[in-house]
Amino acid sequence: MIKELYKKIVPLRIQQRFRFEKGLVHVFFSDYLRYRKYACIDPYEARNIKAFDSMLVMEAHKIEKAFSLPNPRPGFGVSAIRGLMKLLNDYKNKGYDCNSLAYKKVQSVLGEYIRFHERVEYDLGPLKEEVRHYADFDCDIGGYNEVAAEEWLRNARGNFEECALSRSSVRTYSSIPVPEETIKDVVRIARKTPSVCNRQAWHTYIVKSPEVKGKLMELQTGCRGFGDTADFMAVITTNLRSFVGPSERNQAYIDGGLYAMSFLYALHYKGIGACPLHWMVPPERSEKLRSLLNIGASENIIMVISAGGIPPLLRTAKSVRHKVDSQITFV
Repeated sequence: MIKELYKKIVPLRIQQRFRFEKGLVHVFFSDYLRYRKYACIDPYEARNIKAFDSMLVMEAHKIEKAFSLPNPRPGFGVSAIRGLMKLLNDYKNKGYDCNSLAYKKVQSVLGEYIRFHERVEYDLGPLKEEVRHYADFDCDIGGYNEVAAEEWLRNARGNFEECALSRSSVRTYSSIPVPEETIKDVVRIARKTPSVCNRQAWHTYIVKSPEVKGKLMELQTGCRGFGDTADFMAVITTNLRSFVGPSERNQAYIDGGLYAMSFLYALHYKGIGACPLHWMVPPERSEKLRSLLNIGASENIIMVISAGGIPPLLRTAKSVRHKVDSQITFV
């Protein structure tokens, strides 16, 4: 009775708005509860083996990617190294498998940390023996790879498997600028990305101005030591106006992520080195970037990508991948 009366008295448009608001609150609160329950509060307080493995890989990569910078600073990352040793201790004390990929990855990175400082003849002091206690010098899954530009380009322009398996994040760039037409070619290839109902909600902002790049780097904060050498930065966005209802709340990120990966593959295919950069920032910083690049208020900022020509010899983080069987389930 009340429901029938409600339908008769309340205008249809208001009923639709109410259903939308009710649904939105429900799905956001559900997302909030799940994230709060399962995500880690702190990298050093991982609650289970999956979380611990992820934290080990994440913290090790902070050291590993530093090796791929143009000029790694001797003595870098001391606090991160100490944090890694603490994580290894905690991991072992919890009874987890010390032959796991994550554990061995950290040991390998620690070994490369010592070798790097021996090559540049830098004295780590007492830290060297501390690190040596945890390091595995026979394991080579951590550290960095060096690849000649000719081999890099040959793989990038081969079949798709060779292209995909040879792509790595590049943090060292040549001084040769990337032509505007080449960048347009990259977008032309990337726009073939699938999207929900073919809505193609993405947009790419290309930043070439040194002044604007500098301001963008200050907002992003994850490209210190190499961002200033990039020929350009690409900012990927998706427009929320393309999506409908509470159930599509995440689709902007899904479609944006798919497009960003296509963009990265296309850069690699065109012989352009690139490094995807996170956009895990508070809302206030997103607003500053919107203002800087004149990004519309309805656009979600998905990620930033630094890019440029490749030097004669590339140095990239090894970034070992998990085994296929650990990442697939047949039902």
